[in-house]
Amino acid sequence: MDRYEYLNTVVFSPEKHNQVAMAARIKTAVKVHNAGRKISLQNAYDIIISWESTIDVTDVTFPHITPKSCSLLTIADIKTLPPHQKMSTLPAAVYSIAPSSMANVWETDLECKTCYVADSTSCIELTLWDRHIELVPDNWSYTFTNLTTKKHNGNLTLTTTRQTTITPMKTPISTTANKIIPHTISLNHLTN
Repeated sequence: MDRYEYLNTVVFSPEKHNQVAMAARIKTAVKVHNAGRKISLQNAYDIIISWESTIDVTDVTFPHITPKSCSLLTIADIKTLPPHQKMSTLPAAVYSIAPSSMANVWETDLECKTCYVADSTSCIELTLWDRHIELVPDNWSYTFTNLTTKKHNGNLTLTTTRQTTITPMKTPISTTANKIIPHTISLNHLTN
């Protein structure tokens, strides 16, 4: 694991939860013993802490860095993250919506549609899945929550999750899309 990759932690013990919460508040590194790992929906894993786990305060040779998901990220920030990272909130304008296609995911056929989202810093491809497609009917600005980064054909992209919400904004946001999208994105790329 990269030291700048953040994983979800699930704590099933109230006293251990208090220890983890306190360490996070005072930005202290901890070492967890006898913890489990569970594959998450993002193809990463979650750390499972139970009553059998032990937590020790430890020193590390690198500074504390707050996960970027705790603050509002720009698309330029998102493009520096590894795959399988959750985005809490992203206000962005939608451009270049491709036609729907079908994809087989875990032996289930699901409808998907790709588009590009942009803000004032950059743009990135977004895959809309199933029920999220109808929430983005035209080129407009939206507030997206609970998106996830993924690698697709060697490029970092965003994808909706079961927890994603999409809310239309009252006014469009200023973007770089007019500068970036027409020059770097071909229609063939959107439909592949």
